[in-house]
Amino acid sequence: MSNSQQPILQSKTVLVESTGMQHWLNLQLAEHAGIAMNIEYPMPTRFVWQLCRDILGHDKVPMQSTYKREVMLWRIERLLSSDAFTQQNFEAALIDYWQEESSTAAEYKRVNISRLIADTLEQYLMFRPEWLLAWEKGESVIADPKQNHVALKHEVWQRWIWLELAKEEPNHPVRLQLLALEKLDKKSHVLPSEVYFFAINTMAPQTLAFFNQIAKYTQIHFFHLNPCIDYWGDAVSDRTLAKQLQQGKIDAWVEQQAINPLLRNLGQQGKDLFNLLSQSSHYEISAFDTDYQQESAAPKLLQRIQQEILQGEAGQSEARQVKSNADAEVIDEVTLCRPELCRPELDDSIIVRSCHSALREVQVLHDYLLQQFSADETLSPRDVLVMCPAIENYSPYIEAVFGKSIAELNSAEKQRIPCTIADRNPLDADPLVAAFMQLMSLPDSRFSVTEFLSFVHLPAVMQKYSIKTSELDLFAYWVKQSNIHWGLDAEHKSVILGIDKANDVFTWHWGMSRLLEGFSHADNDLLIDDRLLALNEIEGQLAVTFGKLLHLLEKLASYGDSLKRLRTMEEWKAFLFDMKDSLFDASTVEQYASQTITKTLGQFFEHYQMSLFEKLAPHVAADASNDAEVQRQWSYQTLRQALQNAFTSPDSQNQFMTGQVTFCSMMPMRSIPFKLIAVLGLNDGEFPRQSTFVDMDLVNHLGRHIGDRSRRGDDRYLFLEALLSARKALYLSYQGRGIRDNKSREASLVLSEFLAYLKKHHQFDNLVQQPLHPFSIAGFSPEQNKSPDVPKQVQQNFDKGWYRLMTSLHSSEDDSLFTSHESQNKKEKTVASQSQESRLSEKVALADLVKFFKKPVEFFANHSQGLWLDDIQTGLSDNEPFIENGLDVYLMKSDFIDCMLECQKFGFSEEQKQKAMNSMKTRLMLSGKFPDYPNSEELIDENALQSQKLTDELSQFISDDQLIGQLAISSSLIDFHFDLSITGGAVDYSLTGNATRHLIATWIKHLIVCAHGNSAASEKTQPEQEDSGQEDSGQEDSEQEDSELVPTTESAVSSVAVCIVKNTQSKTVSIKTEQFSVIEQQQARVYLSTLLDIFTRGLERPLLIAPDLADKLMSGIQADPDFEPFSASVDDYFHHPEIANRWSTFFDATNYPSPFVVDKYFTHYFPQYIEKDKETISDLLAIYQPLKKNMLTKNTVKSGAKSGVKTARKGRV
Repeated sequence: MSNSQQPILQSKTVLVESTGMQHWLNLQLAEHAGIAMNIEYPMPTRFVWQLCRDILGHDKVPMQSTYKREVMLWRIERLLSSDAFTQQNFEAALIDYWQEESSTAAEYKRVNISRLIADTLEQYLMFRPEWLLAWEKGESVIADPKQNHVALKHEVWQRWIWLELAKEEPNHPVRLQLLALEKLDKKSHVLPSEVYFFAINTMAPQTLAFFNQIAKYTQIHFFHLNPCIDYWGDAVSDRTLAKQLQQGKIDAWVEQQAINPLLRNLGQQGKDLFNLLSQSSHYEISAFDTDYQQESAAPKLLQRIQQEILQGEAGQSEARQVKSNADAEVIDEVTLCRPELCRPELDDSIIVRSCHSALREVQVLHDYLLQQFSADETLSPRDVLVMCPAIENYSPYIEAVFGKSIAELNSAEKQRIPCTIADRNPLDADPLVAAFMQLMSLPDSRFSVTEFLSFVHLPAVMQKYSIKTSELDLFAYWVKQSNIHWGLDAEHKSVILGIDKANDVFTWHWGMSRLLEGFSHADNDLLIDDRLLALNEIEGQLAVTFGKLLHLLEKLASYGDSLKRLRTMEEWKAFLFDMKDSLFDASTVEQYASQTITKTLGQFFEHYQMSLFEKLAPHVAADASNDAEVQRQWSYQTLRQALQNAFTSPDSQNQFMTGQVTFCSMMPMRSIPFKLIAVLGLNDGEFPRQSTFVDMDLVNHLGRHIGDRSRRGDDRYLFLEALLSARKALYLSYQGRGIRDNKSREASLVLSEFLAYLKKHHQFDNLVQQPLHPFSIAGFSPEQNKSPDVPKQVQQNFDKGWYRLMTSLHSSEDDSLFTSHESQNKKEKTVASQSQESRLSEKVALADLVKFFKKPVEFFANHSQGLWLDDIQTGLSDNEPFIENGLDVYLMKSDFIDCMLECQKFGFSEEQKQKAMNSMKTRLMLSGKFPDYPNSEELIDENALQSQKLTDELSQFISDDQLIGQLAISSSLIDFHFDLSITGGAVDYSLTGNATRHLIATWIKHLIVCAHGNSAASEKTQPEQEDSGQEDSGQEDSEQEDSELVPTTESAVSSVAVCIVKNTQSKTVSIKTEQFSVIEQQQARVYLSTLLDIFTRGLERPLLIAPDLADKLMSGIQADPDFEPFSASVDDYFHHPEIANRWSTFFDATNYPSPFVVDKYFTHYFPQYIEKDKETISDLLAIYQPLKKNMLTKNTVKSGAKSGVKTARKGRV
């Protein structure tokens, strides 16, 4: 450019098709020349419009065209709503689309169809200008109307709309270009002396013809990416070849076989521009890039393919070249001496990965990039481009995987792969923009709690209302405690539900009233007139925080009502800007998003004003009929839909090539060279992307012309450009297997064609399926990278966290698999061993011991591996309860029992007890924890009755005594604190049955009492229990009356557990009392020692000692009355056929996992059926045989125990 004859201070004009290309070109010019300045980069369409203004005069041509689709939208809508359009009675009957609707719905539909018509006419302006000129002459563009009735039907109304638009503004772009060309002779001095086109691979024929005429008066330099050095303008795809072959055109088929298949199948879009340029008067200078070939090293596979495309010929492997020049004997001799000639030259210049999901695609790519950066010090993040057909689908995963480095997550060296995501639309990329559009839906909003709290979390909202981060937790806590779910109040709720009247339970008004009443009645009864249960959660300075919550809620409710009003566009403009300023303060946070909202709103209303011709040149006077249009009022639904489209336009001026790894969508004109280019999401049906068929588009009915654009053609050429632009490596990825069923899925047709080409011409068959999980053992196996001659297989994983999980899952397998991490593995095992020793030297809490034996596998995952597989429960729900929650029912029973025990303790009369119970029932009904229907009252009464029965039974055993202390058993120290019964034993109750899992806590407490060595236990013991005839405690459905409990005395220690048992068949509920007899002190210590030994092993690996399995195996065997389940040996159990059958049934060998073991933790560690083993049976018998031997069940307990109060025994053993 520096050698041109332009004045040195005159700016250069370089036409590009994207801001990304502009940015790259600027950087390259600056790198080569030292500086890049005074260069203008207009888009071709904008440049042509400005050129017409310069030629015809600024007073004749406005600054912006009213034929932009954003402006035509409103002009067309005005025509569709006019009486003139209705009177035309077109056969297409567009008016039927909205005629039967309400005025608001009709307006909404008209705007939608007007947008579609505007898009169609804009395409005509670019690719069918002759049609528009023909319509202005009164001609039809359909040669044979009889043969194309559908097209004729649409042409009639489209021609009428176009003629009406042309009446309003005759100087449309096509007309202006013709007028400008007519005046070129006199106005050629206004043209720039040189115009440069750079890397534009498609152009409308009309635009190219315009520049052909301009080229007569000025220099036009067209820098065009031509993938092939030879003429390839007659290349046709395999599909066209197949048709030619069917038609008997053998010569044409044979001729095409010499052209590279990739060029033929992928290059259609570029070929059209190549042919159009060939028809123009030009002087061609070939400058083909072959810098990648070096004599010192053979070209890699990617470079050979690029060379084949450049030459326009299909490639051949070395073995085939040998075969074409020698006979079979020579080949045999050569291949015996040099077998590498028969093997393709495999390298890592082309990588193809198959994954199970988009997340795994991003994870595998991240590991691949880490490997590349480690292997090549010259490779930097700016040299990497990653493209996705739908960038929005991958954005969350990119932010999750690349947003924070693996090293940061593991608190090691804080390094990360810097990346940026381009081409995202503001609505998906900026939470503030999404929140603003969410405000437009306030009239239709349910005002759900998650929706509201998400809005409050926005930094711009927090800053506007001075909300601190700590106060956000308070908001969530108050909402949770008050059981707010959705709805502003009863009136709003009835509107949403479409009913005449609804109550305000679960609404914001109901919940806020509870909090306000609690604040104002802090010292009084919180039950207000038996209609509202106040919450005493706010006091002191918290009232200020609560005021912020109320103020913001009232603001949103107010705007929700205000948005329902009809307004003129000027009124909407003022209202929306005021709403933005009153709810957001983006002066220091989210500035870019706030500017995006302001800019988009400004452009939106400007386009509307342009449709009224108020922003045009002075000579264009507004028609008198426009006065009514200016005062026309619009609904929020119409405005919301229009703004939705405005905010979903990709932001092309941000985040592309910022010195980081660039993630972007697959857009045309991205033929920018990068060292490493990756393409993700090459899935069948998703790439190439399909164009939506529009019936009204006449192009679909009248056929394609050279130069026409298509989505599929653009995508195919994009893939070819990516293949040519990659300098070092090309990485391709798709989802080849289903994440749920692991079934095979097809790759994109483009990728399949490319792989077929590689296999046919280069014997490349290196498509590698990646494992489902990042912690798969295959990702850490050192064999992956042992030989440099072997291509990379499963991508190596570099995440320490996933490595630790993998080693824990495969700790029992061959350690040779982990030799590459041997030192680190030994170190981790040493740390684990030291941690285990320190754990034994510390106290063992009774609560931990109980949790372990109830759920041993889950306890191992939580405490030994730090693994939590439970669903995260926020406690907030947008849906009001329709069925009772099991936990709430459990807590309700527990509260009833506590209430009744307190009443007994203080000697309340029956009337006082009943009053207390009724008060509790009322509070529960008003708490919002149960569904808002009459059945909830029955549920509460039923559970109150059950709790009363349990309390009556429990009251015979409870005392005020507690046992607090520590007990040394072997090398462990058990830390305990629990209640004692009047007999000195443990006392418990179960609200969910009397299965073994509910009794293990009472059993362990009983052993501690007996092992404690108190005088009562050592001096007096219970008579020995008979084993025969005792029913299994886990049979909850049994209604049989058991033998009576052995009478106890005050000096005899026994522990009891009172249980509510529900028969699953009859649905009846009964109270059963389980009693454990006294055990000798030494025997109790032996039992505890056994439990602690199993507990220790259970911290090292998951054990199959589930209480339900013990119930299944140890119930009586009717077919074998001689088998004693409570005294049988391990061998007796292991070899008994019925036990084997029960084991198989419990785990369900034919359909694993069975309903008994459908547990996330269990199936995580035991993904396959588990065979019966002696160690598990031995552990089960050691735990549960003593429990069942010393237990007696009774439906109705007749206790001889005397009530009394004993002092609490506290001590340290």
